[in-house]
Parts: sequence; structure tokens; C-alpha cells
Amino acid sequence: MHLSYKEKTHVLPGNTTHTIDVTSELDSPMNKGDKRDSMLSTTSITSIHDETDPVLIAIFKYLDEDEREVINTGSLLDLLASVGFSNTDPRLAKMIRRLQEIGGYRKDIEISFDIFKKVTHGNVILLNKAMKQDLTVPDWQEFCGEIRAIYDEVKEIDGGDIATYIPALALQDPSLFCISCCTIDGQIYSVGDKDYQYCVQSCCKPIAYLIAAQEKGFDYVHNHVGREPSGASFNNLSLKESPTPENSSRRIPHNPMINSGAIMSCAIIKRQESMAVRFAHVMKTWGNLCASRVAFSNSVYLSEKDTADRNWCLGYMMQEYESFPKGTNLQDSLEFYFQQCSIEANTEQMSILAGTLANGGINPLSGERIFDAFHVRNCLSLMLSSGMYDYSGEWGFSVGLPAKSGVAGCIWCVVPNKMGFAVFSPKLDSHGNSHKGVSSFLKLTEKFNFHQYDSLKGVLAGGLHVKKDPTMRKKQLQTDHITNLLFAAVEGDLNEVIGLHSAGANVWDGDYDQRTTLHLAACEGHLRIVKWLINLAKQEGATEHLSPCDRWGRTPLDDAVTNNHPKIVEALRKAGAHKGQDLKN
Repeated sequence: MHLSYKEKTHVLPGNTTHTIDVTSELDSPMNKGDKRDSMLSTTSITSIHDETDPVLIAIFKYLDEDEREVINTGSLLDLLASVGFSNTDPRLAKMIRRLQEIGGYRKDIEISFDIFKKVTHGNVILLNKAMKQDLTVPDWQEFCGEIRAIYDEVKEIDGGDIATYIPALALQDPSLFCISCCTIDGQIYSVGDKDYQYCVQSCCKPIAYLIAAQEKGFDYVHNHVGREPSGASFNNLSLKESPTPENSSRRIPHNPMINSGAIMSCAIIKRQESMAVRFAHVMKTWGNLCASRVAFSNSVYLSEKDTADRNWCLGYMMQEYESFPKGTNLQDSLEFYFQQCSIEANTEQMSILAGTLANGGINPLSGERIFDAFHVRNCLSLMLSSGMYDYSGEWGFSVGLPAKSGVAGCIWCVVPNKMGFAVFSPKLDSHGNSHKGVSSFLKLTEKFNFHQYDSLKGVLAGGLHVKKDPTMRKKQLQTDHITNLLFAAVEGDLNEVIGLHSAGANVWDGDYDQRTTLHLAACEGHLRIVKWLINLAKQEGATEHLSPCDRWGRTPLDDAVTNNHPKIVEALRKAGAHKGQDLKN
């Protein structure tokens, strides 16, 4: 019997009830006035003749665990919550409203398929993704548990001081702490003081740059601000040389992530419009980025103005060196910058903003494109090199992700094509970054393969560098490794087997039938692979790996004998391998 490896299709496995008569509730006096307009009216429910979407049927059957042809509204909401979709998600707003109409939002009621179809209209794709866990982070609850563990650990760390040079910031509670995450699919998790609003301060700088770049384009913006690290503190009185044929001594800010560069970005935004129009434009953009309204702190704005001597000095320097576009009003530009620093948001909103940039400029909740992906790419490059003040070099080395911090205590960070994070804690380290924020991100990149170079082959191999990839299903990586190993064994590709082993694959793992790399190599007559595996087993002191039984009770030695590969038989026997029958005896 020749048992060679064949491709298989693996099928992955996928509350107290209060029952009411939905039709009666919809016909009750309090609903009479809305009956004609309601999508859930008796007429619309009972006159379904169109062909039903098989995906919707599958979702309903998935939720109908008792096969009673009804589901609980609570189970529908629980499904969404279990994968990270919030009830406040704008994509679910109409579904939530329909549930409220039938009384199935605040309490758990039973609904039929017909009503389920009306309730979920417009959300079938999202529900299907939730059911299949076909999302950025498929094992969401496990991921959230690991974020919570990091939060609990970092919460006990003490260090740093609250910023006091802006009086309003000095009043913050030093114990405040929150970690929030938003994936590019809109999965959201927050732990800690998620509702506390704080001023974004320097966290506004990447957004000011993006707004300016979106409006004026790359060439225009970077004619007035550079794109290299300054090598100095964020408010350092220095500019980089940028000579022109007309002015050989012209200078501009080093990059948009320092004060002078952010002032320049603000000077560019809607510069021909009134201050009211400019401010409204920025606030609307921030609201779109966060998928909800942001606030503004007038007290912080006034504090900024009262302690702005150094920023005025930077402004006059840039004016002296002809950095600004012609006709720039310096006072308006500085006040516009102070206004943007005084925008207020909470940590969950900041994570959604970060998730929008991780998604190439498209808000994962609204689906709206806020910024062109080209400008987002440029912004992330600048954040990686210059976003963490004079700690940026160490941050790039240790964390390896684009991020921006502010002296109020927020750090927001982008994991491209995956998710965005925001951490808030007001006590700052010596570099002006949130002490708990930096600690949180160090632990996140220690736990997960988020560092931009973790994807290099071999980086995560071995016990010292094992990290999790939260975007893969449980055992998905192991399954991929096994599949690739077995195909390499069939083809006799020793280099591929060695490469997979170096990348962390366990060459002794078996597939669904417990067939291993050694089984397949022995079966197909690939002596070089067999000898390499024998040597590996000896090095590991685990010669028992040479006699694994598949589900038919056969070992690699059985396969070698059956398929008439005498050299492999000799090599295995010499190494101490056994037949399946011998092991039974």
C-alpha cells in the first residue's frame, strides 16, 4: 500500500430566554404611528417571497443552537461582541435600531427567521465574517485577554512626572491609564479609563501634516518642511538648510513631527479661508478619523497661548528664513496650531484614528476614505523616524512601529495593515513620552510579532524569540508548517525542510492522519531527508521521533519496507527505528 500525501480540505468548527409575540408588539398602540414606516411591520414580515440568501440562512442556523427555528436576540448581540464589534459601531446602527423597535435590544427575546432577516438587513457580510471569525484577529477573546494581562502588569509600574509647563495639564489625575485597540476590520477593545478625554497635544502633528498633504500635495508641503529627524528635542530652536535659487540661506523645519514642522503644517491648511472655516475643517476631519465627535478644551488653548514664547520664537525664525508660504499670517498659524493641540479625545477614539491609518486612510468603522494611502505611507515613515521626540531612534529599534506621543500622556501607534493602538497615562519619562505608554508598547511587541522586521525569515524561530501572530487562527501557523513540510517531503526538497525547521516549524508534527515529514520522505524514497531527520533526532536526544505511528498504525520504517527503499530501511533500523507491529508488541 502506497500511502503518499494528498491535499485535504480541513473544515474548521465554527441566555435566559423571554418569548414575546413580535407581531403583537408591533401592533401595540405605542407603535401604531410608526407602523407604515417600520421595516418590521406585520405586512413586511409576512410577505416574503424573494429568494433567501443562503449566507443569511447559514448565520441563522449557526445561532439556532437548539434547532427550534428561532434565535435569541441576545445570541445575535453576543456573536458581534465576541469578535469585537461594539453596539455603538456605526455599521450596526440600523440593526440596533430595529432590535430596539421590537424590544429585543435591552432584553433577550426570540425571533423567527423572517424577523431576523429584516433586523439584519444590510449587515449580512459583517455577520458572516463574525460567524466565520474571518477577521483581522480571529481569536479575539484570547487577544483581548493578552492585552488585559499587559494592562494589569503595566498598571503596577510607577515612574515619571506629569507635565506642568501647561497649567491645565498639571491638573490631570496621575493614576489614569488606558489601552485601546482597533483593527482594520473595526474590532475594538479598551481596558482602563477609556472614557476619559484629554488634549491630544503633539499627537495632532501627524494629522495636521496629513490634512496639509491631502490638500496641497507632497511637493508643495515638503517645499516648506523637511522629512528627516532633527536629532534634537521637539521644540529645539533649529532649522535645516533648504536653499533656493532666490534665497541661498533659506531654511525650513526638519520634519512635521516637531513643533516648527507642525506650525508649518497648520500654516498650509486652508490658508486662504477664515480661521472659523479652518478650525471647522480640522474638527470635522478629526471626527471622521475617530468615527465620532471630538471635543475642544478652551482652557488648554488659553494655557498654550500664555506659555507660547518658544513657539513664537520658532515662528519668527521661520519667518526670518522665509520658510512659510508667501503671505502667511504668523499669529493665525500659531493660534491654529494651539487650537489643534487643544483638541480632546479619549483613548478609544485615538485607537480608531490609528486604525484608520493602519487601514491606508480608510476608517474601519465608517468605510470612508479620509486620506490618500500615498500620504499615509509618507506620514507613517515620518512617525517611525521622528514621532517619539528624541527617543525615536530607540523606539524604532525596540518597538519598530510608527507612533506619535503627546505631553498630555497619549501614545498612538500604527501596526500597518493590521490595527492601531492608543495608550494613555499622564506621567511622562525624561523624553516627554508617557512612561506607562512606552512600557505597554514594549510589552506588546515582546508578546506579538508587530515589529516591522519580525517578518524576516528566522527572526521568530527558536525559544528565545517566540512571538504570537494574532492575525492567524489558533494552530493556523502550525497547520501551514505541517502542510509545507509534507509537500517538501514528497518532492524531496531538503532545503525547504531545513528552511521551515529554521523558521520554527516542528518537523515531527503530523497531519490529520498523523503522517509526519519522516513518513512521507520514507514513503517516497528521499534518503537525504531521512538521514537529515535521523541526525536531528539524535541531536535532540529524541530517537522516539523516528518511529511515529500514523492512524493506521504504520511507522516510517513500515513505509520504507512497503515501498521497497532498502537504503532507507537500513538507515532507519541502524538509528533504532521500529515497525508499527513491533511497537504494539
